[in-house]
Amino acid sequence: MIRFSYHLPLQRQLLDRFDLIVILKDNRNIHSLKEYAERKTELQTNYIPNYDIFLQKYIEYARKIKPIPSPEAARMLQEYYTNLNKSNPNFESKRALETVFRLCKAVSKLKLKYIVDSEDVIHATICE
Repeated sequence: MIRFSYHLPLQRQLLDRFDLIVILKDNRNIHSLKEYAERKTELQTNYIPNYDIFLQKYIEYARKIKPIPSPEAARMLQEYYTNLNKSNPNFESKRALETVFRLCKAVSKLKLKYIVDSEDVIHATICE
């Protein structure tokens, strides 16, 4: 379930133009910064294989897929959208339904599937 726990100081018309808003919080914990630096330097010394060609071909193939939602997925998306509007009275965006449909299709494309199923809807709507 997408949670709207942050109030952004933007007008509703402007906020409605964004499909996704990602807020990254920086926790300034000295212990975790040291741990992060150690892990990052350790990763830099390891050999990382080059997957550029594979990723290019994978993305090229995935872009050709035009998934359609199954009846169950469409029902789940409708329920998600109505519950989202009921749970947050300040939320009145009709673009949200289109955004969630696009996210579900993107998840299906990543999995190279031609039909959006309930699993894809769950992956696209649950945010943890």
